[in-house]
Amino acid sequence: MADRVVTVLGADPGFASFGYSIIRLYPDHEEVVSVNVIRTKKSAKRHKVLVADDNFRRARAIAAILMEVIAVHTPAAIAAEAMSFPRNASAAAKVAMSWGILASIVEELQLPLVQATPQQLKKTLTGKTSATKEEIREVLLERYPKQFDTFMASTPGGQWEHGFDSVGALVTCLDSDVLRMARGMV
Repeated sequence: MADRVVTVLGADPGFASFGYSIIRLYPDHEEVVSVNVIRTKKSAKRHKVLVADDNFRRARAIAAILMEVIAVHTPAAIAAEAMSFPRNASAAAKVAMSWGILASIVEELQLPLVQATPQQLKKTLTGKTSATKEEIREVLLERYPKQFDTFMASTPGGQWEHGFDSVGALVTCLDSDVLRMARGMV
Protein backbone atom coordinates (compact mmCIF):
# COMPACT_ATOMS: atom_id res chain seq x y z
CA MET A 1 0.00 0.00 0.00
CA ALA A 2 1.42 3.40 -1.02
CA ASP A 3 1.96 5.96 1.71
CA ARG A 4 -0.68 8.63 1.92
CA VAL A 5 0.73 12.13 1.89
CA VAL A 6 -0.37 15.63 2.79
CA THR A 7 1.04 18.55 0.85
CA VAL A 8 1.58 22.03 2.31
CA LEU A 9 2.49 25.28 0.57
CA GLY A 10 5.26 27.29 2.23
CA ALA A 11 5.24 31.03 1.47
CA ASP A 12 7.48 34.05 1.88
CA PRO A 13 5.12 36.76 0.58
CA GLY A 14 6.70 39.66 -1.25
CA PHE A 15 5.86 41.79 -4.25
CA ALA A 16 9.05 41.80 -6.32
CA SER A 17 9.98 38.34 -5.00
CA PHE A 18 7.37 35.93 -3.61
CA GLY A 19 9.02 32.72 -2.41
CA TYR A 20 7.01 29.52 -2.31
CA SER A 21 7.63 25.85 -1.75
CA ILE A 22 5.71 22.62 -1.92
CA ILE A 23 6.42 20.22 0.91
CA ARG A 24 5.00 16.76 1.50
CA LEU A 25 4.39 15.75 5.10
CA TYR A 26 4.94 12.15 6.12
CA PRO A 27 4.48 10.75 9.63
CA ASP A 28 8.18 11.06 10.46
CA HIS A 29 9.70 13.46 7.92
CA GLU A 30 9.06 16.03 5.23
CA GLU A 31 10.04 16.10 1.57
CA VAL A 32 10.71 19.36 -0.27
CA VAL A 33 9.07 18.79 -3.64
CA SER A 34 9.77 22.18 -5.19
CA VAL A 35 10.98 25.63 -4.28
CA ASN A 36 10.60 28.71 -6.44
CA VAL A 37 10.39 32.48 -6.46
CA ILE A 38 7.77 34.46 -8.36
CA ARG A 39 9.50 37.60 -9.57
CA THR A 40 7.69 40.68 -10.81
CA LYS A 41 9.23 43.86 -12.15
CA LYS A 42 8.00 47.38 -12.60
CA SER A 43 7.19 48.40 -16.14
CA ALA A 44 9.82 50.57 -17.78
CA LYS A 45 9.23 54.29 -17.26
CA ARG A 46 9.23 54.80 -21.01
CA HIS A 47 5.95 52.84 -21.17
CA LYS A 48 4.24 55.62 -19.16
CA VAL A 49 2.09 53.16 -17.20
CA LEU A 50 0.39 54.41 -14.05
CA VAL A 51 2.08 52.97 -10.95
CA ALA A 52 -1.32 51.77 -9.66
CA ASP A 53 -2.03 49.95 -12.94
CA ASP A 54 1.43 48.43 -12.96
CA ASN A 55 1.10 47.24 -9.35
CA PHE A 56 -2.26 45.69 -10.21
CA ARG A 57 -0.68 43.86 -13.16
CA ARG A 58 2.07 42.53 -10.91
CA ALA A 59 -0.43 41.44 -8.23
CA ARG A 60 -2.47 39.56 -10.83
CA ALA A 61 0.67 37.79 -12.06
CA ILE A 62 1.50 36.61 -8.53
CA ALA A 63 -2.08 35.45 -7.95
CA ALA A 64 -2.21 33.56 -11.26
CA ILE A 65 1.00 31.65 -10.58
CA LEU A 66 -0.01 30.80 -7.00
CA MET A 67 -3.41 29.55 -8.16
CA GLU A 68 -1.73 27.39 -10.79
CA VAL A 69 0.69 25.93 -8.20
CA ILE A 70 -2.21 25.26 -5.82
CA ALA A 71 -4.27 23.62 -8.58
CA VAL A 72 -1.39 21.25 -9.42
CA HIS A 73 -0.37 20.35 -5.85
CA THR A 74 -3.64 20.81 -3.87
CA PRO A 75 -2.07 21.76 -0.53
CA ALA A 76 -4.02 21.07 2.66
CA ALA A 77 -2.67 24.25 4.29
CA ILE A 78 -0.34 27.20 3.83
CA ALA A 79 2.53 28.07 6.18
CA ALA A 80 3.92 31.57 5.68
CA GLU A 81 6.56 33.84 7.09
CA ALA A 82 4.55 36.56 8.83
CA MET A 83 4.58 40.08 7.46
CA SER A 84 7.35 42.27 8.72
CA PHE A 85 6.76 45.96 8.31
CA PRO A 86 9.38 47.75 6.21
CA ARG A 87 10.13 51.36 7.12
CA ASN A 88 9.54 52.57 3.57
CA ALA A 89 5.85 53.29 2.92
CA SER A 90 6.00 52.14 -0.70
CA ALA A 91 7.63 48.83 0.24
CA ALA A 92 5.11 48.33 3.07
CA ALA A 93 2.23 48.89 0.65
CA LYS A 94 3.64 46.34 -1.79
CA VAL A 95 4.18 43.73 0.92
CA ALA A 96 0.61 44.37 2.05
CA MET A 97 -0.58 43.78 -1.53
CA SER A 98 1.15 40.39 -1.58
CA TRP A 99 -0.56 39.52 1.71
CA GLY A 100 -3.88 40.63 0.23
CA ILE A 101 -3.33 38.17 -2.61
CA LEU A 102 -2.60 35.39 -0.14
CA ALA A 103 -5.60 36.29 2.04
CA SER A 104 -7.88 36.22 -0.98
CA ILE A 105 -6.61 32.79 -2.06
CA VAL A 106 -6.92 31.41 1.47
CA GLU A 107 -10.50 32.69 1.70
CA GLU A 108 -11.52 31.53 -1.77
CA LEU A 109 -10.11 28.02 -1.31
CA GLN A 110 -10.88 27.77 2.42
CA LEU A 111 -7.28 26.81 3.23
CA PRO A 112 -5.92 27.15 6.76
CA LEU A 113 -2.98 29.54 7.09
CA VAL A 114 -0.35 29.43 9.83
CA GLN A 115 2.36 32.02 10.26
CA ALA A 116 5.81 32.26 11.78
CA THR A 117 7.48 35.57 12.50
CA PRO A 118 10.97 36.11 11.10
CA GLN A 119 12.31 35.88 14.67
CA GLN A 120 10.49 32.58 15.31
CA LEU A 121 11.85 31.21 12.04
CA LYS A 122 15.43 32.14 12.96
CA LYS A 123 15.11 30.83 16.52
CA THR A 124 13.51 27.52 15.47
CA LEU A 125 16.04 26.80 12.74
CA THR A 126 19.28 28.06 14.29
CA GLY A 127 18.57 28.55 18.00
CA LYS A 128 19.12 32.30 17.81
CA THR A 129 17.01 35.26 16.72
CA SER A 130 19.97 37.03 15.13
CA ALA A 131 20.65 34.34 12.51
CA THR A 132 21.71 35.42 9.05
CA LYS A 133 20.10 34.31 5.79
CA GLU A 134 23.19 32.20 5.14
CA GLU A 135 22.82 30.39 8.49
CA ILE A 136 19.16 29.65 7.73
CA ARG A 137 20.12 28.31 4.30
CA GLU A 138 22.83 26.06 5.75
CA VAL A 139 20.47 24.57 8.35
CA LEU A 140 17.85 23.81 5.69
CA LEU A 141 20.43 22.35 3.29
CA GLU A 142 21.59 20.04 6.07
CA ARG A 143 18.03 19.07 7.02
CA TYR A 144 16.97 18.41 3.41
CA PRO A 145 20.10 17.34 1.50
CA LYS A 146 19.82 17.46 -2.29
CA GLN A 147 16.23 18.76 -2.14
CA PHE A 148 17.26 22.33 -3.07
CA ASP A 149 19.58 21.44 -5.97
CA THR A 150 17.17 22.29 -8.78
CA PHE A 151 16.06 25.51 -7.10
CA MET A 152 19.62 26.71 -6.51
CA ALA A 153 20.69 25.80 -10.05
CA SER A 154 17.80 27.68 -11.67
CA THR A 155 17.51 30.71 -9.37
CA PRO A 156 19.96 33.62 -9.04
CA GLY A 157 21.75 33.51 -5.67
CA GLY A 158 20.28 36.86 -4.64
CA GLN A 159 16.80 35.33 -4.77
CA TRP A 160 17.55 32.18 -2.76
CA GLU A 161 16.54 33.67 0.58
CA HIS A 162 12.89 33.87 -0.50
CA GLY A 163 12.67 30.19 -1.36
CA PHE A 164 14.56 29.15 1.76
CA ASP A 165 12.33 31.38 3.92
CA SER A 166 9.24 29.69 2.48
CA VAL A 167 10.58 26.30 3.59
CA GLY A 168 11.77 27.77 6.90
CA ALA A 169 8.30 29.11 7.63
CA LEU A 170 6.83 25.68 7.14
CA VAL A 171 9.44 24.00 9.34
CA THR A 172 8.80 26.61 12.02
CA CYS A 173 5.05 25.91 11.85
CA LEU A 174 5.34 22.10 12.02
CA ASP A 175 4.33 22.17 15.70
CA SER A 176 1.23 24.29 15.01
CA ASP A 177 -2.13 22.64 15.57
CA VAL A 178 -2.94 22.98 11.86
CA LEU A 179 0.16 21.19 10.58
CA ARG A 180 0.11 18.57 13.33
CA MET A 181 -3.47 17.80 12.31
CA ALA A 182 -2.49 17.73 8.62
CA ARG A 183 0.39 15.37 9.37
CA GLY A 184 -1.98 13.23 11.43
CA MET A 185 -4.14 12.74 8.32
CA VAL A 186 -1.30 10.80 6.68
